[in-house]
Amino acid sequence: MTKPKVLVIIPARAGSKGIPSKNKKDLLGQPLVSFTFDVASRLGENYHTYVSSDDNEVIRIAGDFGIKNNGIRPYELSHDKALTLDVLHYEMLIVEKKLKLSFDAVMLLQPTCPIRNVDHIYDVEKLFIANNMQFSVVSVKQIDSEHPFRMKRMIKENILINYIDQGYEDMRPRQDLPPVYIRNGSIYFTPAASIRNKDTLVTDEAYGYTMDSLHSINIDNMEDFLIASYFRKAQNEN
Repeated sequence: MTKPKVLVIIPARAGSKGIPSKNKKDLLGQPLVSFTFDVASRLGENYHTYVSSDDNEVIRIAGDFGIKNNGIRPYELSHDKALTLDVLHYEMLIVEKKLKLSFDAVMLLQPTCPIRNVDHIYDVEKLFIANNMQFSVVSVKQIDSEHPFRMKRMIKENILINYIDQGYEDMRPRQDLPPVYIRNGSIYFTPAASIRNKDTLVTDEAYGYTMDSLHSINIDNMEDFLIASYFRKAQNEN
């Protein structure tokens, strides 16, 4: 099996709306971002990993794990509205020129997902290879209690209507509802050409890699942070 040449980008800017300095916030004695650095540092030789940050401290932490960088990310790629695709494109052009290398794939690992592991990444890589390295593979989790058939919109004076109009109120048990999935933010594995040409992060035809709810924890607020702390501690104790 031919291994793809993979550029791994870990985006970890200084700012954060939900939790101040989230990427550096202490999680069981370590900065949150270090859990992603640790996983990335244990990948095979076909993976080339770089942190993308406007924060010198994050870059220093990355260096402790042997994670490289292309210098401080410019401001225009570090504010709240900066697009991830633009960040990946910027970093990729620098690395390809520096290494005189043309990548087959780009993988995005967000630091807000601290419970993924190396096996998840290798499973995604296998799915990418099995589909001729032409389509994105995106990690997802299955929606359970918050199924779209149970969702509502509110109009006028607090009047509820079904978000998906089936013509009736769907009261079926959760296990009888059709499976629905949502991106969990943990792994994006996409053809390098899509990033090189600044087309898209996820190709029109894409494949899903299902992860369980525990490994899908994506920290957006303090509640998520507390849940992640609990499960990471449980993993360490086992």
